[in-house]
Amino acid sequence: MKNIYTICFTLIICLGELEAQETSYFFGDSAIISTYINPALPLNKKVQVGLANLDVGWNSGDISYGDIVSKNAAGNRYLDPVEAKLQLGGIHQFSWYADIRTLDLGFRFKKFGILLGHGFRHLGQVAFSSDLLLLYLHGNEPYIGKTLNLEVTPDINAYNELYVGGQYYLKTYTFGIKYKLLYGIANSYTEASKLDLTTDENYYELFLDKDYTLRSSGLVNYFENDSITIDFPRLTFDNLFYNNRGFAFDLGFSGKVSSHVEVSLSVTDLGRIKWDFTPRKFTAQGQSKFSGFDILQFTKDTTGFSIQDSLSELLNIERSIETYTTPLGGMFTLGGKYITKRWTFGGIIQYNALYKKPIIHSTISAIRKFKFLEVGASGSIYPNSIFNIGLMAKVNMDPIAFYFSLSNVPGIFNIERTRNNSGSFGLMARF
Repeated sequence: MKNIYTICFTLIICLGELEAQETSYFFGDSAIISTYINPALPLNKKVQVGLANLDVGWNSGDISYGDIVSKNAAGNRYLDPVEAKLQLGGIHQFSWYADIRTLDLGFRFKKFGILLGHGFRHLGQVAFSSDLLLLYLHGNEPYIGKTLNLEVTPDINAYNELYVGGQYYLKTYTFGIKYKLLYGIANSYTEASKLDLTTDENYYELFLDKDYTLRSSGLVNYFENDSITIDFPRLTFDNLFYNNRGFAFDLGFSGKVSSHVEVSLSVTDLGRIKWDFTPRKFTAQGQSKFSGFDILQFTKDTTGFSIQDSLSELLNIERSIETYTTPLGGMFTLGGKYITKRWTFGGIIQYNALYKKPIIHSTISAIRKFKFLEVGASGSIYPNSIFNIGLMAKVNMDPIAFYFSLSNVPGIFNIERTRNNSGSFGLMARF
């Protein structure tokens, strides 16, 4: 049971929006990288290549690492959510993603274009309740007679993506589509998450009302309450073409409405993955009762005291092997640019439904263009974090170009209090 708590809070503390993908829109300049966000952003050269483009980001929702962790006189860190002012009944979430685009190819012809590429995609979201953290810190004695929600939902997805796509050019408008073959690497997916704990005010009995189902492939291995392993996804070609197969679509439109104004609309990553490689199902259902012990006494114990058999009966987790399917909810993007000879002003709004609990954000940018260099600044608004100032730059050495960006520059000087950040860099060539 201790390991369950340890794993949960390690995830909560160490992991964490996001989207540096907008950099590919602002800086794409009709390059292959711009099609990450919209397959209809037109190619302006006959041959285009993207190499080793990396895009990473995280978001900690309404609390930061520094809100729940403090440092004692000896310099050791410990859980201390006083400053966060956590209240019973609250739900918090950490989200993160990492996209590694190994190779992208684009070919433009007179009326149409062809898109090809491969990428490694990894994203996750861990939601947890305030009740769980408060129970871990204070035990159940302060909450006698109350029902605590112990919800934890680790939803993590990693897969390889192979795509083929096309563009059709009609005057100043472009229509685009991508079809993606997906091969899952690792996944955990929470189908049900009810874990309600009540401490009886008369006899100090614990009642746990459970309806919890977690599915996993290649990620979570559970043997007993203190024997849980989590194999975090890594870049690998395991299962490619063989197991955990799926598909997704990207659809997009872009067009010039005047000599300076461009607009675009897209939906990307609409699809699903069927997990059939060691697909594990963990369920805990029904009601259980346990008498005579304070959870705080157990979580703080270091003497080897063990009541794991009784806790095992309380949780009563059942294991089975069963294939399952997870959806990709898609990313919806609306963008616009105002372009002059020396400046590009852009704006974008994204609704990210790839997570179980969707995230929306918006960004504006201004980019100054020089002969061999483009530099810009951006401002982003996320839920619970409205002031995020970013910087971006691109070096042009035809036919090669290198770019990088950071969405929250002030955040790197105060990591513990930062609630979100993202960054990207990459190399591209146009001929």
